[in-house]
Order: sequence, then structure tokens, then C-alpha cells
Amino acid sequence: MEDLSLSTSSLDIGGASAQAYQRAAKLFLNKQFPESFEALEPLLYQKSLQGNAKLWTKIWNLYFALVNNAARDSTGSSWPRKLAKQLTEAAEQDKVWDQAQTAFGSLENLPSEVVVNIILVSTAHSKDLQKVSSLVESYISSTEDASVAAKITRAYVLKLLPKKGDYDYAEELIKNSDVFTDKSTALATLQKAREDYEAKAKEEEEKRIQLEKLEQKRMEESIASLKKQREEKEREQRAASEISTDSTKESQESNLSKNGREGSPVIPIRNQHQNRGGPRSLSSLVTYWRQSFVEFIRQTSLMKLILFIAVIILAGTNPYMRQRLRRMIALLYAKLMQTIRMGTKVSYV
Repeated sequence: MEDLSLSTSSLDIGGASAQAYQRAAKLFLNKQFPESFEALEPLLYQKSLQGNAKLWTKIWNLYFALVNNAARDSTGSSWPRKLAKQLTEAAEQDKVWDQAQTAFGSLENLPSEVVVNIILVSTAHSKDLQKVSSLVESYISSTEDASVAAKITRAYVLKLLPKKGDYDYAEELIKNSDVFTDKSTALATLQKAREDYEAKAKEEEEKRIQLEKLEQKRMEESIASLKKQREEKEREQRAASEISTDSTKESQESNLSKNGREGSPVIPIRNQHQNRGGPRSLSSLVTYWRQSFVEFIRQTSLMKLILFIAVIILAGTNPYMRQRLRRMIALLYAKLMQTIRMGTKVSYV
């Protein structure tokens, strides 16, 4: 981090606090960041060290370097999750500004190197760069040291404004401010920052478009899959409906056929076999004709019966009629016997 001195040999300060800082600085240089923070943290609350401005400034610069590292590696495994979250919130929510003002008494009392390091942390991680910009502008306007103002102005123009995308304003300040003695170098630095920003923005836009295309493709595939499933389901439903309709028709036809068979007298197979035992006997024929004659008597009116008896009596008293009646009876008897023989054959078969 810019302006952050971690050289332990540069400290000519004795005592436990200096030794604790030296130990924390060594752990930081060895990339043992959580251990470095553990060694440094007790020193952050020793207000008695404010009298030693050099040590106090280096303690807080090391703290800001640790905050920056934790925020940059917040999703990594080098920091404990709870501690990484705490330090990341300090960077993202600009708590580092409040902590620094509490440690040094006010915004105007902050050493310039501390302000530069806070600007670097905020530029990389802050979610409210407008608030950071206002704090930096307030600090520049409040300082009476021209060299400090120039130092913070350079950090403000070349670091903070490009991060906000205010390239035109930064270019105007470079051209019109006496702070930038080497304006061409400053403008080249600003131009490079703009090109890097635009290249990164272009890359992010391409990624966004690619992600949108992939999402659109997945959506189309999902819609096509759902449509296919719906069509297959509809086909299955139609097929099931057709099968159900055919089954209903077959059931109805079967019922009609069954009802037709039930309406017609069907001789059971066993009875048919029993009826095929042989021709009817004479007694059964006499019984059959007797029953038929009784049925005939029942169905014939009384007048027809009387007329029939009268015809028989007349035929019996008249020789001609008696002879004719005899021939008719013989003819009827012959036809009757023929009918009986045919009925017997049918019954036998």
C-alpha cells in the first residue's frame, strides 16, 4: 500500500508497544495477516501512544493495510470468517474514516500519509465514493500545509476521481492546478487509468451480454422442454381417451349382444342333450293334443263351438256328408301323422 512503511529497522523506539508493533509488522511481511492483526489490535486502543506520533501513525497505517487485505480476501480462507467480515465492513461502509478521526482527534489532525492510505482503501472497497470524495475535499480545504494539500490533491485526482468516472473533471484539475508541475505525466497517468477503466467496463459488459445470452438460451430450452412435455402429456391423454371410448363402445356392443341372446330362448346344452334321447312316445302325443284341444276350446267362443258340434251332428246323419267327413278326417289324419313324424325327426335331431 502506498506510503505504508513497514520497515522495523526504521524505528528507534523502545518499549513493549514498539516491540509489539515490530512483531505485527514482521507477521504482515510474512503474509501471516490474521496473526499480525492479533498482535496489532491491542495497540489500537492505547491512547497513551498518541504522544508518539511516529509510532501511532505507523500502527494505524499497518491497520489500514490489514483492512485492505481482509476486504480483498473476504471470500478466501486466509482470514477467519467473522474477523474478515468485520474488517470488510470497516472498508465498505467507510468506518475507517471514523476510526481514524477518533484515533487522531479530528479529520484535520490526520497525518497526510494516513489520509492517503485511507483513500486507497476507500477507492478499492467503499460503497459510497461520494461520501469519501466529500471527506477528502473537506480535508484539503482545512489543511494549511501546502505540501500536504498537494499530496492529498494528487491522490484525489489520480485515484479517487478516476474510480468515480470523473475523468473530465480530473483532467481539468490537472491542467489548471499548480499542484501538478509535470502535467504531461499526470495526464498520461489519468489517460491510462481511463483506458483501464474503459477496458474493464467493456469486459464486464461483454460478460454481462454473454450471461444474458446463456440465460436466454437456458430459458428457451426450458420453455421448449416444458412444451414438449405438455405435448407428450396431451398425446397420452388423447390416446387414453380413445382407448376409453373404444372400450365403452365394445362394452355397449357386448351388452347389446348379451341382451339379444337373453331375449331369445336358448336351450341349455345339457337340456339339448337330454332332448336328443329319442322320439316322443304315444302317451306324450296324446297329452300334447289334449292340451291343444283344451286350449282351442278356451280360445274359441261358445257360438263357434256350437256350430262345430252342429256340423258334426249333421255330417253324422247325412250319408253323403258322413262319407265326405270320413275322407276329410282321413286326409287330416294323414297330414297329422306326417306333421307328427316331422316333429319327431326334428326333436330327435
